Amino acid sequence: MGLLNALLLLVLLTCSQALPAIAIKYNTTSRRDPKKLNVHLVAHTHDDSGWLKTFDEYYWGTRQYIQTAAVQHILSTVVQALGENPDRKFCYAEMSFFSKWWGLQPPVVQDQVKQLVTRGHLEFINGGFVQHDEAAAHYVAMIDQTTRGHRFLNRTFGITPKTAWQIDPFGHSATQASLLLAAAGFEALFFGRADYQDMKIRSSNKQLEILWRPSVSWGESGQIWTHNYPSGNYGPPEGFNFDYGAWDAPIVDDPTSPEYNVPARVEDFIKQVDKWSDMIQGNDILFMMGSDFQFVNAHANFINMDRLIHHVNADSRVNVFYSTPSAYVAAKASYSNISWPVKTDDFFPYADCEHCYWTGYFTSRPTSKGYIRQATAYLAAARQLQALVNLGHDSTARSDPDHSGSDLRSSDHSAPDLRSNLGRSALRQQQQDRSDHSEQQQQQQQQGFSLEALEFAVSLSQHHDAITGTEKQAVANDYARYLYLGMQQASDLVNAALLTLLKSGEPAPSAAASSSTTPATSSSNGLFIARIRYVCCRLYDYVSTRIWDPIKHLVGGGSSSSGGVKQQGIFASADLDRD
Repeated sequence: MGLLNALLLLVLLTCSQALPAIAIKYNTTSRRDPKKLNVHLVAHTHDDSGWLKTFDEYYWGTRQYIQTAAVQHILSTVVQALGENPDRKFCYAEMSFFSKWWGLQPPVVQDQVKQLVTRGHLEFINGGFVQHDEAAAHYVAMIDQTTRGHRFLNRTFGITPKTAWQIDPFGHSATQASLLLAAAGFEALFFGRADYQDMKIRSSNKQLEILWRPSVSWGESGQIWTHNYPSGNYGPPEGFNFDYGAWDAPIVDDPTSPEYNVPARVEDFIKQVDKWSDMIQGNDILFMMGSDFQFVNAHANFINMDRLIHHVNADSRVNVFYSTPSAYVAAKASYSNISWPVKTDDFFPYADCEHCYWTGYFTSRPTSKGYIRQATAYLAAARQLQALVNLGHDSTARSDPDHSGSDLRSSDHSAPDLRSNLGRSALRQQQQDRSDHSEQQQQQQQQGFSLEALEFAVSLSQHHDAITGTEKQAVANDYARYLYLGMQQASDLVNAALLTLLKSGEPAPSAAASSSTTPATSSSNGLFIARIRYVCCRLYDYVSTRIWDPIKHLVGGGSSSSGGVKQQGIFASADLDRD
């Protein structure tokens, strides 16, 4: 009995004197090596501006029993984690959330973010207010929401994104690629979802990276280099979801721990690299390290990526490092011996398995779709009235370089023809009218009317889970609430503008004017017409008005073939293969 007690005591003493853990300084300084297979780790989060929860529920982190998500903590902890290691990088796309978060931060945090952006540690991609749908959204609203996001970035950081990031929309349109990307100055496009049969063929032929040339009329000038993410989604490779609470094993590099798993984790990673490199041309591949509302505790994600980079590079079979979409595009653009296949049509319809076609959302929630269209048209009419009578403008807009040269607010809205007596008379009358209004009255007008709420609501509703109708009913109700409040606010401006036109308007000369008195306003066939000093402003019935899409065609003897247009951008198109 005494011998047994002695043995138990010996075991206890041995266990209590285990070797202490050894602190490791992780080497994350690696950069691209043209002689190796390079793995670009792109840290990101995909934050839907409404889906299972509303926009505000997602931002503040309420109702976590529906979905664990809190965008305010994602952005805050990402900024903290980026400041801890100068090699770390992160990219962000949704300006709806970021602009809200930005406005709630103290100056010291804002200065820190500006430094991260300047140094390239935080990269904004896409830059739209949301990632809009490409099938149900109207192109005018798509341009509006993109402009809203880009204007925020330009005013705040002096930048305009060059990399498009449409990773979650359910299919991709030719209009998006040619008009809203290539023609808008984007250099590359990344997306996740494409038809499973299409992706199967492209994966086997190493054609997931292409030159997308969707427009016959635009030709090569309307093409954009495109990356279709090999998984068909936008998450990390299998087994490497490092988000806090995820089921994938973290990297445990303490040799004294029974959970030590570095050799196994390195082998698993190399297998994923080999698998993806078989689907991508060249010696650069990209792993999206993040997914829906991930990085709510960014420290957990980044410390595991630090360990991954350190131990995989120590193995030396591949070269892995923190990267960004723009750095990956630059690497691909440096290739001189690769011809990118060309795609000439769109990516519709989208199916992710047999009998799993995502086409019902083209017509689902028709009332919601109609309400969004109604609000979009009402916003367009309100903006025209706002410009015409100069009501409710931001007093700083006229001095903002982002508005110079293109904003009707700072221009002579009626543009009278100075070559005619009528034009000179109209101009003199306008100048007299301006002098009649005191500065105090103008300030009251500017402070009293705004389209901000409606612009916010219309932009938000272009999200790929909003206008599509794929959101939960409570979320659809919240979108409708935003639209209603926005239209209510805009109606104040519209009513004031129409009142101004009625008070100052006079009938335009016409044949009927000689025989009868023409009223200042008239209504017929669903149109409301207000005449003001020979300038006619038509406010269309925004429910029934048809909107025609523009058609672009080559003029001046140009050829309709793509070879007649010089390629613009960073990717050449000589000796291209056509799929």
